[in-house]
Amino acid sequence: MATVRVIGVVISMVLFLASRLVALPSGASLEEKLRARVTHYDSRGQSFVECILELAYQHQLPAAIQYLDRADVQQPLSVKLDGASVEQIISALVTSTGNRVVFSDGFVQVYSPAARSDPSNLLNTFIDDFVIRDLPIREASARLLGLMVQRVSPRAGFGGHVPYGAEPQRELTLRLQKARVYEILDSLIAADGASIWVAATPRSSSSTPPQAPPWEIYDLRPATKNLVLERLRHLFP
Repeated sequence: MATVRVIGVVISMVLFLASRLVALPSGASLEEKLRARVTHYDSRGQSFVECILELAYQHQLPAAIQYLDRADVQQPLSVKLDGASVEQIISALVTSTGNRVVFSDGFVQVYSPAARSDPSNLLNTFIDDFVIRDLPIREASARLLGLMVQRVSPRAGFGGHVPYGAEPQRELTLRLQKARVYEILDSLIAADGASIWVAATPRSSSSTPPQAPPWEIYDLRPATKNLVLERLRHLFP
């Protein structure tokens, strides 16, 4: 009998996962991915960040998530939809938290309106001229950190770093003038097409200059999702 119950549980799990998966051709555009229908969606009491990351990694959606607070990381959600598109699911999740979402320019942009309008927010810092040529996205991110620190605290040093990942990355060429830090990060994500950037609670430009980026960039390899969640849970224990 125990064996029968185990088999029953396994079958139920397979059917549950199958109801959530959407078959798409390889190389599908962002618009195609967002239009894909999910037979039944259930947030299952997961937090906002768990739900958003699950969709981003399952459907390979380049994304920006600005910002996440303790409630976004810890508070369980109850969102259930039948026959909804991936875009409709994301919109429902975002609406339930008071955040905003924009689907444009090749990526999904989730943001906090209050943080976006705060002039002291470090990610609202203007960069006069951001130029990269044939750089992987994480090296471009480290360069952006240096420019931001020079702007908010010219005499401060900074701990720029190129995070994990030894596999080849797409080399990016980009130039933006008079752009905010978050706008540059958005452009990097859109150009790369296979990454997300995440920022936790906003940090003020009047505080101590950052020794590491107030954001993180991650690739969309399935194994990376757990790393993102682990780091965010460490920030909001």
